[in-house]
Amino acid sequence: MQNFAAGKWCDEDESSSPCGRSGGWWQGLEIGAGVVRVVAARPPGVKRRRARRRATAVSRLGTWFGGALRELWADDSIGESGPRLDHRARARSVLVHHLLPLGLYGLVTVVVTYPLIHRLTTHVPGDGGDALMNLWGYWWVREALATGQHPFFTPLLYAPHGAPLYLHTLNLFNGLATLPVQLAFGPIAAYNAVVFLSFGLAAYFAYLLVARVSGSRWAGFFGGIVYAFGSYHLAHLLGHANLLASEWLPAYVLCLLGANEASGRRRTRYVIAAAGTLFLIALCDWQYVLFAGFFTAFHALYGVVARRSVAPVLTAAAIVSLWCVLAAPLLVPTIALIRSGDVTPPPADFARRYSADLLSFVVPSPIVAPNPLQAWRTPWTAPLDRRVAVPIVEKAIFLGWVPLALAAVALRYGERRTRFWVLAALACAVLALGPYLHLGGEWRFGPGRWAVPLPYGLLQRLPGLNIARVPARWGLLVTLCLAPLAGLGIVALARRFPGLNRLRIRLVLAPLLLITLVGEHLAVPYPLERPDAPPFYRALDRSPEPGAVLEWPFCDACSESRSDYYQTVHRRPLVGGYIARPLAYPLRSLPPFRAPGPVTDIVLDEPAPGVGAWTLAHADVRWIVVLLDHPRLEPRELAGFLQRYAEPEPLWRDERTLVYRPLPPGDAAHFIEPGRGWYDVEGTPDGRRTRWFRSAASLTAWHFGREPQAYALRFESWSFGGPRRLEISVDGRSLGQWRVEDTQRFDLPLTLTPGRHQIELRALDPPGSPAPGNAGGDERPLAFNIWNVELRR
Repeated sequence: MQNFAAGKWCDEDESSSPCGRSGGWWQGLEIGAGVVRVVAARPPGVKRRRARRRATAVSRLGTWFGGALRELWADDSIGESGPRLDHRARARSVLVHHLLPLGLYGLVTVVVTYPLIHRLTTHVPGDGGDALMNLWGYWWVREALATGQHPFFTPLLYAPHGAPLYLHTLNLFNGLATLPVQLAFGPIAAYNAVVFLSFGLAAYFAYLLVARVSGSRWAGFFGGIVYAFGSYHLAHLLGHANLLASEWLPAYVLCLLGANEASGRRRTRYVIAAAGTLFLIALCDWQYVLFAGFFTAFHALYGVVARRSVAPVLTAAAIVSLWCVLAAPLLVPTIALIRSGDVTPPPADFARRYSADLLSFVVPSPIVAPNPLQAWRTPWTAPLDRRVAVPIVEKAIFLGWVPLALAAVALRYGERRTRFWVLAALACAVLALGPYLHLGGEWRFGPGRWAVPLPYGLLQRLPGLNIARVPARWGLLVTLCLAPLAGLGIVALARRFPGLNRLRIRLVLAPLLLITLVGEHLAVPYPLERPDAPPFYRALDRSPEPGAVLEWPFCDACSESRSDYYQTVHRRPLVGGYIARPLAYPLRSLPPFRAPGPVTDIVLDEPAPGVGAWTLAHADVRWIVVLLDHPRLEPRELAGFLQRYAEPEPLWRDERTLVYRPLPPGDAAHFIEPGRGWYDVEGTPDGRRTRWFRSAASLTAWHFGREPQAYALRFESWSFGGPRRLEISVDGRSLGQWRVEDTQRFDLPLTLTPGRHQIELRALDPPGSPAPGNAGGDERPLAFNIWNVELRR
């Protein structure tokens, strides 16, 4: 008797048939759609042979990997000369001494970023901070290349004017390096590729550096762990991908050392390589260029003293000169942007608040929630950590107790070469402490509340060198100097205790040391965030309608990096935007964005009611998107804004957004405000609001309309200390010169075209200064005092 079961034909007595025999190969017949097919499984011998081959391959791979590890740990020769290797030996050397460490560092990256490995295309490391801003940067690099635009200027932010990105954390190198990943899998996958690339290359180049300094690949491997997987990098993984990209710093130091130790053509090659790596640093972050410059100067000065030779200075000058040539296309516009005054300066006490605490170097600081692996130390480190007032991302510069212990061994038993690294580490640590000494969360001490000034206060006064706004980030250079010291400590221990050189001992100690070095800073599971744009933006991406997006609420404190990410979805220009260095944005002082309130400056005009609608039209706003989940959304403020500037009925509504069309503008309107060059506003006894200027000051005038308009510019002025000549120009075109002897009222006819105009007041004679004993000790250089400014039609 026959039956059909599970699509195969068998005898009822399956024990005697091929179907019933274990390991049988005859599968019978498959019947489907009127077709009968013979289905045969592979004979059992084939399966067994293939299983044996797989097992053999795995065994051989394991044997090779173990042998390569033994060779890596056992081979401590880092000589630059020796017998030439044949192709096979050279390939094995590359595998063992370069690709194997890179692979191991990749595995460590998987561990320290876990569970990111499971969510490479959907999540990024972060806690809602700057991660999405940096993700936008990689997306913009792709867009700029695809559309033939300059990557360091985007028309998509600060609409309609656009924004230069020379001081933004664009990280052009990583954007280009991960471009294939972005084209294949999207910007989220590209961001995560940057994470793995940065950790792996940072550890690898530190490995090469420490191996060169210590003469031991064994020490070099752990030096790479000390540098790349410390608290600094794990903290900035929360969102500062530009700071995570520190791989070229150890590469640069490696080339700098080679340039000072080699001669002839080898020195020339090292100089070129050093300038090239310094250029790559500039493509990652300008702060690291400053760090590299400081290290170069310190190394040159140390070389002059230690070697009694100017050769280190000449080598450094050659590297810097060549770098200036390479970086000129970036350096010149960056300097111009800094000097333009368009970059919003940080608050006066910013550097003090973001300085490292002396305890930060030695007290573990939890990057995320307390980790079970560090639970044993939490009871006594947590009280000390709470006393450190620096924000958590910036205060996480804990160096690790094991590297510090190894550095102490190197200092005690090492050679003279340890001195340079110790002095460099101490110098960088002093700079990381900022303008004043911080200890236990305090920077003022004693009954008199006195402060201890430090050298960073002088550094931040030098033009261009205050680009490193956060002194605590100098902790990265401390870590970079600590890595060779730790490697030298390992070498010193191996010399003092020869038993450590036995291969079996090293194979036991290596994993223990690796776990200890990584475990001191480990923060798993690492926090991840899932970028997710509102449904409206995905629908907008499918629409052909042009125009800009205004997100509400809109304010300096309201800007968030998620708005940048939303732009990668809808691809429309954005009013405002979130960038690393906020820029002067002309629209910010106009309605509906300026803070409401009475006039408290030298301008008498209140903004006309129609200016706000014209501002939105000037920016080509087509969609007002209310972010309902924004933490700073105020219902009362929103209601007033929508009543004045939006159509009554929403265009789109869901649980995350309300979308409105802006109201069309009405009659022509105007607006005027003080620009640059003024001293602070002052009050007079009769209630006037006045401003002084030294040599030149400006007024910004807006005319909103479709046709040019005639206006009258009115203001009153007074020349300090005697007659002076005053020149007035509009958009660079002089209206004339006037001699001001006493209080004088001006009434000048102007014709303004639609848009923004600059009115400049310039003193043609030198300013004066009040006597030290008068005017409250005011010694400012003063030329003209201006008040009652009006722009009338």
